[in-house]
Amino acid sequence: MQMEDQQPRVMRIAINGCGRIGGAIAKQLLIGDTPQLRLVAINDRASTQELQEYLQRDSVYGLFALPIRTRSRSLIAGSSDVATFCEEDPRRLPWKKLRVDTVIESTGAFTTERSARAHLLAGAGRVIITTTPHAGSVGYNVLGTDAVNMSGQVLSHGSCTTTAVTPVVSMIRERYTIKAWTLFAVQSVTHSQSVVDKSHGLERRRRQALNNIVPISLDTDRAVPNLFTGSLANYAGQGVRVPTSIVHLSVITLLVKQRTSVTEFNAALKSLASRTPWRGVVRVSTEPLVSQDIRETTESAIIDTGMTKVAGEHLVQIGLWYDNEWGFASRIIDLLSRIWR
Repeated sequence: MQMEDQQPRVMRIAINGCGRIGGAIAKQLLIGDTPQLRLVAINDRASTQELQEYLQRDSVYGLFALPIRTRSRSLIAGSSDVATFCEEDPRRLPWKKLRVDTVIESTGAFTTERSARAHLLAGAGRVIITTTPHAGSVGYNVLGTDAVNMSGQVLSHGSCTTTAVTPVVSMIRERYTIKAWTLFAVQSVTHSQSVVDKSHGLERRRRQALNNIVPISLDTDRAVPNLFTGSLANYAGQGVRVPTSIVHLSVITLLVKQRTSVTEFNAALKSLASRTPWRGVVRVSTEPLVSQDIRETTESAIIDTGMTKVAGEHLVQIGLWYDNEWGFASRIIDLLSRIWR
């Protein structure tokens, strides 16, 4: 019989906020493809029964692969027994008692280093914020870029759009000198929008999501100065929300020093995407894709070569798709696995 200290080490994970991103991360942990990562707790405003129903059936992804049942204040799925809590103040959560190594902070409410440290005060060893942080010295860790520093206690992988576009720009930089670049992001609706017009601090956001294309600002605007320097920081971005339920499309326009063509640029993209650190993070596709083809894909970005355009041999435009929930959650799982190693 093996002694306890000879058992394989696992990372004990808690999720604070089981919404679209927290729920996708929970499902990927429950599936069990990463046995070194163990989901031990979820804290959310929803009851245990509501969490069970939310995770079991989804209007976007359908029925979850594993049956989930409740037992007192726990969710049972396969071999997982996940404690559930409904606590507004993270400092009161029993992370020390549960020996939580890492908290996934996905409420959208604790997006500064100072506020996220409440989980550390509760006994957690580390916090990963699942959006672009608003202030403080939060460590950016975007896989596929140079920003991979896992030494801090409060980390962020940025937003889903940052996670998609910055590895692609980093990849292109290996072959071409980028003088400046712009981003136009077409995003599906999110929970911050309403099905009817209502009051909102941002004027355009008060308009309903069902039959409007709504211009938005991008979290990537805050992330780029923390991820890139030199000419790569010569960036401007904007976006719109459209009435689809899942998948984003981003169009990147780059001014490059070297002369190029559509054929040459696509060949370079395909070659670069096969290398470390972009393998599994960025995929290049020659298929005639539409948004529903991307649902539940795990890559950060899928470059659509049919969208590549070149003007004047130096101005290049590319399009890339990504599942803004499942693909982003997959990178959080990858980040957790890297920390575990």
